[in-house]
Amino acid sequence: MCNDIFKVQRDTGRQNRKVLTLGIAGVGKTVSVSKFILDWAEGKENQEIIFIFPLPFRQLNLISGNRSLMGLINKKFFGSDKQLSSLPKEEGKVMFIFDGLDECRFSLSFKNSEGFTDVTKETTVDVIITNLIEKNLIPSALIWITSRPAAAHLIPRLHIDQVTEIIGFNDEQKDKYFTRNSKPDMSERIISHIKRSRSLHIMCHIPVFCWICLSVLQPLMTRENQDKTPTTLTGMYIYFLLSQKHQMTDKYSKDLPQSFEDVVVKLGKLAFKQLQKGNLIFYEKDLEECGLDVRDGLVFSGLCTQMFQTEKPVSGRKVFSFVHLSVQEFLAALYVLFIYRNKKTNPFHLTLGDKVKRYFKKNSLVDLHKTAVENALQSKNGHLDLLLRFLMGLSLESNHNDLKDLLPSLKIKAEDMGQTAEYIKQTIKNEESSEKSINLFHCLNELNDDSLITEIQKYLNSDSLSAQDLSSVQWSALVFVLLMSEETQEMFEMQKYRRSDEAVIQLLPVIRNTRRAL
Repeated sequence: MCNDIFKVQRDTGRQNRKVLTLGIAGVGKTVSVSKFILDWAEGKENQEIIFIFPLPFRQLNLISGNRSLMGLINKKFFGSDKQLSSLPKEEGKVMFIFDGLDECRFSLSFKNSEGFTDVTKETTVDVIITNLIEKNLIPSALIWITSRPAAAHLIPRLHIDQVTEIIGFNDEQKDKYFTRNSKPDMSERIISHIKRSRSLHIMCHIPVFCWICLSVLQPLMTRENQDKTPTTLTGMYIYFLLSQKHQMTDKYSKDLPQSFEDVVVKLGKLAFKQLQKGNLIFYEKDLEECGLDVRDGLVFSGLCTQMFQTEKPVSGRKVFSFVHLSVQEFLAALYVLFIYRNKKTNPFHLTLGDKVKRYFKKNSLVDLHKTAVENALQSKNGHLDLLLRFLMGLSLESNHNDLKDLLPSLKIKAEDMGQTAEYIKQTIKNEESSEKSINLFHCLNELNDDSLITEIQKYLNSDSLSAQDLSSVQWSALVFVLLMSEETQEMFEMQKYRRSDEAVIQLLPVIRNTRRAL
């Protein structure tokens, strides 16, 4: 429970002062922060804390110029520079919450820290934050930081007392979500459908993905013919976008100055450019660079959420984001395919050197896929992994009809995906990273190619499995097969495999995803 992370531990008698909470996009970090603050405000929990100051990074990004800590607090929370003159110095009476470290747009330098101690002296925002974390400013304060795992390295581990993780819905909570938000007969059908597609069921640990599934499947399940009900990740997002198109067309049919397709392509360009930079939030100028004005992205697509600053003295600028990172990744993949098909260019070729190198090469779909794979593998934090999976799924001929409904001007051409599948399989065999290999197996799954994982089945059925020395590719294949298994979802018999530290590390994704590990 998040309410307990700053309480004195019974077994040690110690109290955590600085906590870093990790979790993937949309898993519930911000909701946990809001719940913590609500319970405190209603007098239910953590009443020993006098002040809680939530300072999300997406708001801190907008502050320019120098501020003092007290000046920042007064402008942000009291609307004046003179409301609060000082803060309590007793231990644990003041708490600062920095939500969304992964959204930070400025550098945090702990190596060259100034040892800044004056709460009334003006300096830059980054100096205030680093000195709060280093306990130079308000040494008695409690600090709570939330972040995606990819950005956790921005704060040295020696400055954190405890690292926690939010893993999202368990299987029972997944079922409860659909039961609470739809009629009994409908919820049963939706749950049954999702459980038949293991990749969808795994993704449902993200609350926002449950909402996407519900918004897509609920209307489809009322039809007599359910042949088109999506069973893949790509299919689910295609239908999600189609549902948005129908909703927006019905609502604004008389007031559309441009087509839904135009807006989606522009949003796709925004999604792709920002994803390459590693940005999950963006500003009005970013929209303008992609040919969007504020009204386009917000009214016509319903895919963008606008967040106004609540305190104009801090900043009057608007901040934008997609409803979930996976929506940004899907739109980015859609844009990549659209530009390749209609403009005959590869959006991944950003530099002049790239363009010259590829100028005389045939601009084929396989070439696009290879470049996408290369870029995803070069990413240190996996920020292009889901884009790659979506790109593979969107390239399949079986999705072409739905894509034409979504983007009528998209030039469709049936192409053999065999070369792409072979390239991915060869890449898996040469890839040392288990996580990246598993994502490539997901790509093969989107391509409906399961030839490589059949190789591991003989090991799964072998009585002497624990004695086998598996290669890195076999380990990756084994983990992928186990993740896709319904039996493993309920119970994972780890003693069946080689008992070693290496085995535990390799099988960690499976252990995390099972109810019971033996």
